[in-house]
Amino acid sequence: MARIAIAFLFALAWVCGLASGYALPGACSGICTNTHDPSIIVRDGVYHRFSTGGRVAVHTAPNITGPWTYKGPALPNGSIINMAGRQDLWVSSIKFFTSHNYLSNEPPCLAPKPPIPLT
Repeated sequence: MARIAIAFLFALAWVCGLASGYALPGACSGICTNTHDPSIIVRDGVYHRFSTGGRVAVHTAPNITGPWTYKGPALPNGSIINMAGRQDLWVSSIKFFTSHNYLSNEPPCLAPKPPIPLT
């Protein structure tokens, strides 16, 4: 029984050490909600945040801390794939390649799809 108690205390100390190893999130101003699984890029000095949910919510800010402003959905009509989840898209990533930004997304019911160009 003593070994179990000692093992538990060591495990608890280890977990607490992990939790204290992460910095607290910084301040955020403007619209700081609706940021599930965000992908953030900086283009021409403006931060662009793309978030999972809805039709990929797009927010912009002059700084990483804000103030964030909602600009609308990246895909106003949702996915062209007529299946459940076509209005509730996941943002996989946004990448800059050959002078264009590409947003990779998918409905929750499907596997990842090829990226679409953002103009």
